[in-house]
Amino acid sequence: MDVKIKDANLPKQAIDLALSGEWLEAANINRTILLDDDDNTEALNRLAKALMELGELSECREILCRVISLAPYNKIAKKNLARVDEMDAIPNRSKSSKKSVVERGSFIEDSGKSATVNLENCPENISSVELLSGDQVVLSPKLSCIEVYSNESQFLGVVDRRIGRRLIKLISGGNAYEATLIGVDQSRVALMIRETYRAPGLSNVSSFPNKINTDQRAQLREGLLRSVAGTDLDDGERGALEPAFDDAEWDE
Repeated sequence: MDVKIKDANLPKQAIDLALSGEWLEAANINRTILLDDDDNTEALNRLAKALMELGELSECREILCRVISLAPYNKIAKKNLARVDEMDAIPNRSKSSKKSVVERGSFIEDSGKSATVNLENCPENISSVELLSGDQVVLSPKLSCIEVYSNESQFLGVVDRRIGRRLIKLISGGNAYEATLIGVDQSRVALMIRETYRAPGLSNVSSFPNKINTDQRAQLREGLLRSVAGTDLDDGERGALEPAFDDAEWDE
């Protein structure tokens, strides 16, 4: 008798591969999971995400429709199906127009050196078609704010004003930062901003003083991993992305 052996580590492997931008390998792992349980909606959603990144929109659509048939209220599948429709509508779209590569650790907060932020003043109905979780974005400091642009020079929004003012001072003092896109949802854009260099004269100055508690960090990490691996943030997780900073510290 042919006995299928479940590997409890396969879902984690699939997520890790997605976080590394290894979409073909991630797709293969999810296909393996589905051999044992072809109604596994989480694996189906992850497979659809991988296929979307690979530009295999026809199969991606079929899988998302299957998820919706199994779980009619699955918001993730419905959102991704809408994204597939938008991608299909792009004239002369290349089959695999972009590969989103997420460095390991990109979405893990390092206390004082990184923070998740929601952008302000985002364009209405900003399209997520050409914006993928894990993409590097451009921070453009101005006199009183930091504007954010995609690598294709698309304006995405402005960093939270208080955070922006602090970072402008630190950048003028010699610090350097990079930003990674976490996700896009209609007119909402979330980023991870990370300190990449601290000037000697600022060695004792924290870039991101914060009061995020352990539960918030755990919820945030889970939400970010799901955002990249093929699922999206629910309302509670979006709330966890809101900066939880001590006002007095940010006025330093």
